[in-house]
Amino acid sequence: MPHLTVAERRRGSLSELGDAEQAVRRGLPVLARVDNVLLIAGTEAPDSWRVVHRFPLLEHVGGNGGD
Repeated sequence: MPHLTVAERRRGSLSELGDAEQAVRRGLPVLARVDNVLLIAGTEAPDSWRVVHRFPLLEHVGGNGGD
């Protein structure tokens, strides 16, 4: 599941979270090409998250009409 953490409640006020939500909404939807997937792990501790493994994806070659 694609995921992007924009803000965390414990690191900002409700007003700041609302401002972040509005800023992000203006840029949606996000269209991007994905060529790898990252497995990340961490704890509740700040800055504990690390990349455990990178999984490269194969380039799609096909005739389904989409790109």
